[in-house]
Amino acid sequence: MSSSTRNSITSDGVAISFLFARPKRPEVESQKWSSLDLNLENDRLWGVDPGATDIFVASDSNQGKHEIRCTSTKEYHHMCGYNRSNQKIKTWKDQNESLKVIERNMPSAKTSNLSTFDNYVQYLHVHHRTIVLHYNSRFNKENFKRYTKKQQAVSEICRRLTTGQHS
Repeated sequence: MSSSTRNSITSDGVAISFLFARPKRPEVESQKWSSLDLNLENDRLWGVDPGATDIFVASDSNQGKHEIRCTSTKEYHHMCGYNRSNQKIKTWKDQNESLKVIERNMPSAKTSNLSTFDNYVQYLHVHHRTIVLHYNSRFNKENFKRYTKKQQAVSEICRRLTTGQHS
């Protein structure tokens, strides 16, 4: 394909055609297993796979032994404290009836229609003070707690994968 036809728009007056292309990437030489200098008597080779319901599943079947290490998404959410935190935030929201009404009636910001988005911005502007006063420092503290627990959970998952030990 010549560079003049690449990334072009053409029309015959009725239909329109877009042609986009990128140059082919140069092939990168992959590393061979033999070049890793593995000693399968002493080293362990793990296959790690992320899953739909698991953060990871790791498998080692070296020398007849078979070990699987995994962490489920449900367990990860528990380790991060998401379930408890979400319940606490829901309780705070339920205590403020005016905020529930504001959030229930809020137009969607997910739109390509300019007038719909304008309605959203105007609605937000009118109710801004009520929303900001409700989402005060206790929400910030809760978010920070979630952040620190997430960091601890990632550290725990890495330890489980590398050493196989649970804390």
